[in-house]
Amino acid sequence: MNRVEYIGRLVAEGEISYSTTGNAFYRNKIVVDRRIKKDGEPTADFFKFKMFGKAAETFQQWTQKGSKVFLAGRNANEDYTDKDGNKHYDITLFVDEFEFLDRKETQASDPVPEDMELPFN
Repeated sequence: MNRVEYIGRLVAEGEISYSTTGNAFYRNKIVVDRRIKKDGEPTADFFKFKMFGKAAETFQQWTQKGSKVFLAGRNANEDYTDKDGNKHYDITLFVDEFEFLDRKETQASDPVPEDMELPFN
């Protein structure tokens, strides 16, 4: 069984685009705090996620960078070879369920800092 659930904050403003048939496609990253701290300092993990259709449009409309959300779905490999022949291995969450845990107009008390270095683009 492949079922994953995350609670965290959006790392950036999400990207929404549309296929030639008009189907919405949304992608972003979520930062999830770890329960165990390293050397007394908080640590976090970053995860890519995608969603499609009306859900993608709704999610994009009601969230912003720093929004706290619950995401659930399945993880899938998205491996590719770049133009220089280098293999890249990615895991992406394909969301089939989500909840808003704060309101868009309410800025998060701990949004992702502007200068935070991300482990991937």
